[in-house]
Amino acid sequence: MGGFAGCNNYRGGATYNEEQIKFSTLYSDNSSCEYNELEQRFLSNLESSKQYTYHAGNLILQDENGNILIELEQI
Repeated sequence: MGGFAGCNNYRGGATYNEEQIKFSTLYSDNSSCEYNELEQRFLSNLESSKQYTYHAGNLILQDENGNILIELEQI
C-alpha cells in the first residue's frame, strides 16, 4: 500500500481481515516541508492501527482499545 502523506510519498505492506488491520513499517521519501511533524504523526498512527471499521465511505482506523487514530473519507 502507499500514498501521499502531505510532504512525501509513503509505501509499505498491510494485512487485514474482517475486523483487524496491521501495517508493516512504512517507508517515506525524505523531503522536508512545513508539515513534517504532522506527516510523521500520520504515519505513526497508521503503523499503530489494529482495528478498522468502514461505513458509508468512511474508513476509521483504531488502536487496540478502540480509540480513533485516523478517519478517512472517500471523495
